[in-house]
Amino acid sequence: MRGPKVRVMTTGGVPQQNRHWRKYSHLFAAESPPNMNRIVDTVDKLGGELNSTQVIDVLGKELFRLMSRAFGRNHVNRHHIREQRDTPWWTAECAAAREAMFNQRDQMRALGTINDPEAKSVFSNLRTRYQRLRREAREAYRMKHFEELLKKCKGNSRSFWQLLDSTLRSECLLSDVNDWQRYFEGLFNEENAYRDSDAEAILSFINGQPRNDGNGWEASMGQRVQRVEAAAQLNEPFNVGEVAFAIRCLSNNKACGPDRIPAECYKGAKKEIEGRSVNLLVPHIHRLLEYVRSTGDYPVQFQTSYLTPLFKKGDPRDKGNYRGLAVGSALAKCYAFILEQRLSRWGEPYQLIGGITAPNWLAC
Repeated sequence: MRGPKVRVMTTGGVPQQNRHWRKYSHLFAAESPPNMNRIVDTVDKLGGELNSTQVIDVLGKELFRLMSRAFGRNHVNRHHIREQRDTPWWTAECAAAREAMFNQRDQMRALGTINDPEAKSVFSNLRTRYQRLRREAREAYRMKHFEELLKKCKGNSRSFWQLLDSTLRSECLLSDVNDWQRYFEGLFNEENAYRDSDAEAILSFINGQPRNDGNGWEASMGQRVQRVEAAAQLNEPFNVGEVAFAIRCLSNNKACGPDRIPAECYKGAKKEIEGRSVNLLVPHIHRLLEYVRSTGDYPVQFQTSYLTPLFKKGDPRDKGNYRGLAVGSALAKCYAFILEQRLSRWGEPYQLIGGITAPNWLAC
């Protein structure tokens, strides 16, 4: 059984929706919510013209457009801005040049002068100035620290080596992303015999057969029939209620995976219909997840995650001293949650599973 693909990045109640997402929810309150026709048409092509991977790709693009419409692109991509301002070399002059550049761009959009040669020339000059100031600020910061390092080396060699030693201990020396990718892919995809043995143990329990270690669950014919009938629920089609509950249980304010769609996008697609709050995306997500379950057409997005190595202790040059923190698709979490709930409900009467407990990443 092969594990998920990884992308390495080096850099109880149901939670309530964040007020910040009301702008997004208001888009679905209109008589004809934007982008919904495109989503409906795409899901209708599932299993015919499009496979599950293609449908999820289109769904993600449409939801991302809705986020951009509700908050603006600067808000959607705010993490990029924050990374720049948090860097130690960032200066007030860089911030002013950046603001002037984007003010000119916004003015061009508002006046409809995007293609005007004179306006484009002004924007180009402002962008060039901003990029030059960034380069100069970075270089000045590096030179300043280099001079400080030289002073320490000349004045007190011991403090210099102490500083160098503390740097080696605190920073990860394994900066090659390809090395990390090979390490985690090998770690997740190695042959783990316990996976197959666990599956065999469940089947042995259902059929009342002894396990390989001799400690089986011998059962009478009546018990076998009862267990097989109880296990049949695991293969039943997903229903809309299961999907709606899985979406409600997704946690807010969590990082999104490679599809760039946070959980709030799925939870906030609500509209008041006959006095009830109805999630307009639930029927379409239900069709998608049921298609995946019934056909085995497992989408690529469910197999891909952003993975960050977190140092634990020991030698920072040893990859075994890092724990991988993976962030995947919210839809993949919904799919896994439904399966986990079914297994918990089935296994609890036989004391195979310690109750219906949601995974930690759902915080349900």
